[in-house]
Amino acid sequence: VVIRARIIDVWASIWQKDYTVALRQLDDIDAIVGATRGARTPEAAEWWLARRSALEADPRAGDERLRAAQRAAQLFEAIDPRHPSLAVALANVGVEHLLREEFALARERYVRAAEILSRGRPSDLGELVLIELKLGQLHFELGDYDSAERVLASVYDKEQRNVGPFRGWSITAGYATFLHRRGERARAHEVFAAALKTLPATPSP
Repeated sequence: VVIRARIIDVWASIWQKDYTVALRQLDDIDAIVGATRGARTPEAAEWWLARRSALEADPRAGDERLRAAQRAAQLFEAIDPRHPSLAVALANVGVEHLLREEFALARERYVRAAEILSRGRPSDLGELVLIELKLGQLHFELGDYDSAERVLASVYDKEQRNVGPFRGWSITAGYATFLHRRGERARAHEVFAAALKTLPATPSP
């Protein structure tokens, strides 16, 4: 319980973009859980997942980030293939492949992550929608426009039915951008126009 609480503190530092503090916190935790010494526990898997994100500010740490994400995914898979964090770890591996423009490898990881989350809890829907959005974009980059259309249209529909177009602005933008890039600009304008009507007259900060 103490270790998990301390890992939550690491994520708080990461979300605040205080990566130096996050890395120092991870070093302290590693001395206890032994992640870098080959520990095969859920806590070690969570440590590797946080480690990848704590290295995001370092442009030279790409290879290290990929290894950390892969290690997290391997551990979660070995411990419990149904663990919800496995999908997150796979998506993190996908991000690193995407940054290298290794689109086919990235798509493989996102497909698996989406499959895991689709069998999960209703609370996983938000994470699933974001992963499917990225998956649709990868289909497009690989020239599989029919799959991209199918996935992005499904994501857009889920977002409309569950949270509404304003809260799902990134989804709306992703779907409309896909339509625009495919040359269907009239449909893209329709999607954007419907969402624009829902924006508040006086936006909050």
